[in-house]
Amino acid sequence: MEDKYEKLEQELEQQEEVTLTEKEALKNPQKEFTGGIETEEYDVVPKFTASCEEDLKDKEGIKIEYSFNGEEVAEGLKIYQKQTIYKRNLIYTGILFVIFVLYVFSIAKDPSQTLSIFLATMCVVVVAYIWFLPANHIKKTAKAADETEMRFQMTIYDNCIKIGEDTATYILNYNKEITKIFETVKLFVICAGKERIFILPKRCLKDGENTKIKELFQLTMDDQYFKKF
Repeated sequence: MEDKYEKLEQELEQQEEVTLTEKEALKNPQKEFTGGIETEEYDVVPKFTASCEEDLKDKEGIKIEYSFNGEEVAEGLKIYQKQTIYKRNLIYTGILFVIFVLYVFSIAKDPSQTLSIFLATMCVVVVAYIWFLPANHIKKTAKAADETEMRFQMTIYDNCIKIGEDTATYILNYNKEITKIFETVKLFVICAGKERIFILPKRCLKDGENTKIKELFQLTMDDQYFKKF
């Protein structure tokens, strides 16, 4: 009976630690996600669920300690946004342009239609706004990366990537949590869903690791691995 009580106390203590970690992460989201960068600015921070590491005990991985600067963050975010946000924004822009043209024709027929003038102006404002937000997010995130020097840890396995260490550890599986991987001359950009990317600068890799990681990513991600040279 005493053993059961002790086990229960340990579980409650662990739960309290998780809660405290989450509270701390709200103040510093980069610390919780151990190097993850939001692809857009959210009111609520997207979260990953920690996974069990039992399956990785007997596996060998490529362990990397890395950091990134503002230039690398900007490059990584631009690549991701061009593949996702830009496509969406182009569709919105096309729709709003058609609506704008209709209002312009209406104004041309009757210049006194103040409502049409207002709505046509709003179309222009909305288009400018949807393109301003991604660019502003890149600018702010890159500036934050330059102002705050942080080091992170990543271990790359043949079936997943482990982000972080100790209690702040997250397991991202290929073709599951990891949806796409981009490679540039300077970076590997690992996309986790639609909310977050992990930027791995090649300058942080040791001799031979670049080739090993590249081959592993190509093998595991297949047609979801993209080169952007």
